[in-house]
Amino acid sequence: MKTTVFFIMVALLVLGYLHLLTMYAQRIDSSVIFHHVAARNSIQEEFKQSHQSQQYQSGPPLSDSRSVQLPPPRLSAAETKQLQELTAFSSQELPPLVQRIPDHQGRSIPKDKATLLQQLADLDDPQIRAQRVLYIITPTHKRITQRVDLMRLQQTLTLASLQYHHSLIYWIILEDAPTCSHAVRNIAQESGLYFAHKAVHSSDNNNKKKKKKTPHRGLAQRNAGLETVLQVGKEGVIYFADDDNGYDSRLFAELLFTRHTSIFAVGLSGGAAYERCHVDPTTGKVDAILSTWKPKYNVGKRTRKFPMDMAGFALSTTALVTTKARFRPQSTAGMLETDFLSLLVADVAELEPLAANCTRILAWHVKTTEPQWAHNPELDGDGTKTFALIKSML
Repeated sequence: MKTTVFFIMVALLVLGYLHLLTMYAQRIDSSVIFHHVAARNSIQEEFKQSHQSQQYQSGPPLSDSRSVQLPPPRLSAAETKQLQELTAFSSQELPPLVQRIPDHQGRSIPKDKATLLQQLADLDDPQIRAQRVLYIITPTHKRITQRVDLMRLQQTLTLASLQYHHSLIYWIILEDAPTCSHAVRNIAQESGLYFAHKAVHSSDNNNKKKKKKTPHRGLAQRNAGLETVLQVGKEGVIYFADDDNGYDSRLFAELLFTRHTSIFAVGLSGGAAYERCHVDPTTGKVDAILSTWKPKYNVGKRTRKFPMDMAGFALSTTALVTTKARFRPQSTAGMLETDFLSLLVADVAELEPLAANCTRILAWHVKTTEPQWAHNPELDGDGTKTFALIKSML
């Protein structure tokens, strides 16, 4: 009996304690709600008073005559020169740099033709292709859009190296300048690829006083790139990738199948939608090159036998060593690629079609346009603020 009374008393005490806790919690919630309501009312009152006192003033309507007037749509000659100087790379001298590939990576270029051809016998084996060096030769020259063009190509090459696990991409940058610039060197170093950086100055192309100019920009740079390939001395594939073109990363995996001289489609080339070769389905060989830009271009008694863009072919180091092909300064306008390919192959049937028999476009002709003065978002009359801003952003 005593035990039962004891338990009843304990239960009543516990219930009373819980009731007190509930009442205390309700008082706290009421206080918090009261403070929240008071704060909200205070904020609304302040906003109402400030709105009535017109502390918040809106700008002029879009149709107001006080809208900002646009400056002239073009840069003056002095402003263009100033912008180019600010966006140009440093003129401080840098020595040329040719990185060396370790001996345990890649294969050396053999001197005898039999060994050269034997190395290319089993390109269907991915392990054989993994030992080939992919040489990317890029001529470049100073301009406002040079940095963005090189950065775009750098990121494409880096992506291709990571995507296809091919570390033997060798980027050869030939700068049309008296000396190598720091910014171009930095872009090459940040790529994480093997690279060479040289300055090959084309004085004829940069001298506006001369009436007769060298007809082909980048000719001397590309030949210097071919010499650099021999200096590195590793077997592989050579591709001329201009910095103002666009490339699909899959292209660089395709190039590793090149045995001698390969060919593939180029988009937006020569004012056309594309430029490509045609493959005979019965033989699997190239029988024609489809081009709308002067496909039957005649120069004297010579014809444009290979109407192909520079971005549409590649060659192996085997082809370079056996033919000793170089670009010719004597080539007339429109004949540079034809003259070079004529040193590599005798007929279009000897070209090796890549990218699904030239039915896939993996290289594109694109152009970055130079900025127009009227499109600058922060205009300040003489351009002082604008030029300072551009310099700080580079």
